[in-house]
Amino acid sequence: MLTIHTLGHVYITLAGKTIPVSAKALALITYLYLEKLPQHRERLADLLWNTPLSRKNLRVELARIRSAGLNIFPSSHQLLQLDEATSDFEPWCAQFNQNMNQPQLTAALATLRGIPLTGLEDLGGSTFQTWVDQQRWLMIQQVEHHLSRAYWRYARENQTWATRLISERAEALGLENPADALPETFEDAPPASKPVSDEPAVMSHRIRAIHFERPAEDAALQQAFRRATEHSQLILLHGPAGSGKSYLSERVARQFGWYIVRVPSLRSCRFVLASVAQSLLACCDPQDVQALQHVLLHPASLEEDVVKVGYALSRVPKQVLLLFEQAQDAPADLIPLMEFLFRAAGSSQRIFLISGRDCPIHVPLARALLHRIERSSSLELELSPLSNLSVQRALEAQFPFEPKQRLRVYAARLLQRSDGNPLHLLSLLDQAPTFEAVYTLSLPQSLRDSYDSEIDACSPELQQALKRLSVIYGRFDRRVARAVLPDLPLTQVDALLAQAVSRRLLVEADPEQPVHWSQGVAEPTGAYPSEFVFRTEGLRMTITSPLTASLRQEIRRRLMVAYADVLPGHAAYYARRAHLAEEALRLERLYHHRLPIDSPLLCPPELHPRLDGSVAPYSDLALAPHSDLAPDLETHVGGPPDPQLSRQTYSVYRSGHELSIVSSNRYGLPSTLRIEFPLPISGPPGPGLQVRWRLDLYRGGEELGPTCAPFPLRLSAAGSQTAHVLTPGGQGCYTEDGTVHQLEGAFVAGGWSEHCFALTPQELSARTLELSVRAVDVVLTIAELRWNGHSLLGEQPVSVMVPSPPRRMLSRE
Repeated sequence: MLTIHTLGHVYITLAGKTIPVSAKALALITYLYLEKLPQHRERLADLLWNTPLSRKNLRVELARIRSAGLNIFPSSHQLLQLDEATSDFEPWCAQFNQNMNQPQLTAALATLRGIPLTGLEDLGGSTFQTWVDQQRWLMIQQVEHHLSRAYWRYARENQTWATRLISERAEALGLENPADALPETFEDAPPASKPVSDEPAVMSHRIRAIHFERPAEDAALQQAFRRATEHSQLILLHGPAGSGKSYLSERVARQFGWYIVRVPSLRSCRFVLASVAQSLLACCDPQDVQALQHVLLHPASLEEDVVKVGYALSRVPKQVLLLFEQAQDAPADLIPLMEFLFRAAGSSQRIFLISGRDCPIHVPLARALLHRIERSSSLELELSPLSNLSVQRALEAQFPFEPKQRLRVYAARLLQRSDGNPLHLLSLLDQAPTFEAVYTLSLPQSLRDSYDSEIDACSPELQQALKRLSVIYGRFDRRVARAVLPDLPLTQVDALLAQAVSRRLLVEADPEQPVHWSQGVAEPTGAYPSEFVFRTEGLRMTITSPLTASLRQEIRRRLMVAYADVLPGHAAYYARRAHLAEEALRLERLYHHRLPIDSPLLCPPELHPRLDGSVAPYSDLALAPHSDLAPDLETHVGGPPDPQLSRQTYSVYRSGHELSIVSSNRYGLPSTLRIEFPLPISGPPGPGLQVRWRLDLYRGGEELGPTCAPFPLRLSAAGSQTAHVLTPGGQGCYTEDGTVHQLEGAFVAGGWSEHCFALTPQELSARTLELSVRAVDVVLTIAELRWNGHSLLGEQPVSVMVPSPPRRMLSRE
């Protein structure tokens, strides 16, 4: 049957094969098909040609149609009618009245190739052109209606992969974006039929305003605003770019009804003064407005104008928050100006909030003001990364119809991928068609721009050094830095490293040392060689992105040589990245020779079993089906999370009686996190060691060639010769540092699991339980940890130790 394709540029097919005909023939066939009634030859000739030779032109065109193999018009009939034909429009509309999976919807949208009836607008006379315009308008109305109905049907089910596809297609064709319409307009849309196939949980295309809870920081700011009613306050708020410093400050200010004066840059005293004066114009009396306008339009000396602005600020009848951003850019001569404004602004009803990326002790302006202003009138507050609970609650508010157990898994994925940075996380939510796709997205451009501005402020020598160092994954020492920077003397390498640390582009990696969890104070136990790591993985990626492939390969070859003796497995990884197959094979053989004979690392990564028993590469854990999420074990989290402890690649925080561990997004050799719990004096043998936990994300990093096997969770009593290792697909045992590690792999990924281990006499006499994590990527939560019935997740202090990646050479002895 003849098919007329009208959704875009018009063409015709017969039995699936395109029929080449002229534009006038397409116009004739389309007109007869859409009109559905017989049309006289004379009328058709006048519509399409409107010339004295129009009848002859029609006869010629009909002959051409027949010669193309289309016997659809009898040669002797004066009335022409198209009886057996169809179009792509009706089946397309029918498709959008049912649910489609992703391939089906993609194919349906691909059918919508452009504006309907394209190519017919310049044919025939004015009457035919008017008819084309009317038909096109009717078809566009129906197309937009079907797209909108389908969009909001999918949106009510949180099927964001569908809403994103529909919205983007509509915008590409210049049609009305259904995301801009109100969903109430389409309440008559039929209920979704049973999906063709199960789709992954998805995110809505247009993310509504999302608020991430920060209960500790929010409470501290609110308390400062209350104190400001009696004494003006200085608040020093710091956190990385995108952490939400301005958002949180302005949100609290609006809650208390304060007037906000925002100064976006502190690079110039004049700019600061002008920004404050400009903002105060809206809330001052006429006399002060005139003085401020004089400051803006006819500036005098800086000292005189500072006095005028300070006097006007002191007379403002409203409560005022002065928000100064980018404190790290403030010059030294801004210090007396800020101090004067603070003291001249009035004894109450004023808050000076200075925000920046760096800790106040590293910012001259913040450090000076802290020393000069009374402690009772100042507050130093850091915005740490978001917690898993905060992200989960935000997702629950955004996607109320998605199962909460599943949202917890996705919150963990988003948190780990974004390092808890709200701006990065929101970008992932906005870009990703599904939660599973967050690992395929690049760094948000806004964060890249922020990192680029930090790099641009460095000297050319430091920029070149950082570019070469950015090829290194994870932490490195002076020896490795020297190998990457071979043309520089050691003293200059040390100087550049010191500059990078002072600018907070590099940070010194934490050595192994005990930390009292209840106090958060580190107590070093000895001297350790300094190691360095980039402040964030996003910063490293931004620096390394413009490097040429040849330069990367040259640096990787140098890293291969630098690590060959001490870490042959890691050297083999760089050899593979440098496409040195023979060297990689040689180093892998040396690496395997040095590993203990029972090490799990001898098993090739491609043979590592998943939880379902299949064979697959190391990767993120597959999400458990809905039925495996164990909703009956889901715990209610009461209360905000305690302040978290961050050490190197891990963040540890408690929420109620739950202990959560989240790795950073940094890629490099996995370090080991050890948390020590003091044990109660054991009585008679009881239920033993009990743990209830969930693992939402895990990747060990075996491909990097570590010397010790990674794992998501290990439990061992101090002095015992046995450790219990919970790891995907774990079976059997192996020995590490003289301790037998019993592997346990029977647990649910993305759901709660319970384990109970009988205690040996040696374990019963122990006084400390060590909980360890060693992975590149991990998100886990421990809801219960009991020792013979005694809960260990109470209020007892917990000490945390993070050692460096093992550097010792392994041997079979």
